[in-house]
Amino acid sequence: LIGTLRPVAYVVVFVVFTFFVFSLMGMGIFGNKMHRCTDTEGAAYPGGKAECSGAYINTDVDSHSAGCLFPRSWDKPTHNFDDVWDSMLTLLRVNTVKYVAIINDVMDITDVDQSPSTNFSEFYSLFFVVYLIVGALLAMNLFIGFIIDGFNANRGSTDADLQYERFIRQIWKNTPRPGVNTQPSWWLSQRVRALTETREFQTFSGVCVGINVMFMLSDHADAPELFILIMDIQNYIFFAE
Repeated sequence: LIGTLRPVAYVVVFVVFTFFVFSLMGMGIFGNKMHRCTDTEGAAYPGGKAECSGAYINTDVDSHSAGCLFPRSWDKPTHNFDDVWDSMLTLLRVNTVKYVAIINDVMDITDVDQSPSTNFSEFYSLFFVVYLIVGALLAMNLFIGFIIDGFNANRGSTDADLQYERFIRQIWKNTPRPGVNTQPSWWLSQRVRALTETREFQTFSGVCVGINVMFMLSDHADAPELFILIMDIQNYIFFAE
């Protein structure tokens, strides 16, 4: 474990650098654009900060303060990119897989001092997709890879490790093994096996998997009947294959 500290330190430096760079990018893209009025109806888009003045009555019947009078204010959510500190805290929250509310708010961004509008800037979500790939998945794979590589490099460096390796090799060498890839005796099993080993069947199987994945990704609520019918047919073909 101690032998892996140096490469792990490199990964930590990479993570911190990526964290800081994406924080600056977030400030440049989303800075001062996530503010919204406490009265979402009175200052709805295309309104904004100028319309967010005076007072409003809370009309939410499910709220304990329904019917009460409140002053309007132009506030920002706790997750924002207005400065480096808030930007880094927001990305830290993204790293902990608490990013749904953040991505929804970012996709609603319109412009500076303007109220948000639902899915007005959907393409902003790509920022978090790239960050999760580079800052989370890639960094985690590097971290785990360096640790495993360090353990492998230091394996067998003591007498106890060498004796253990010899013992495992002897067990593996003398373990009885059944026949591998034996041909089936039944004629139908032979035909099925010959079919599944052909290149054409493997290509067909790969295409079925790809189509099934695309249908799973495109599945959505309130889908039309034709879409459901096509999806059911390809599911039957996929499971039969």
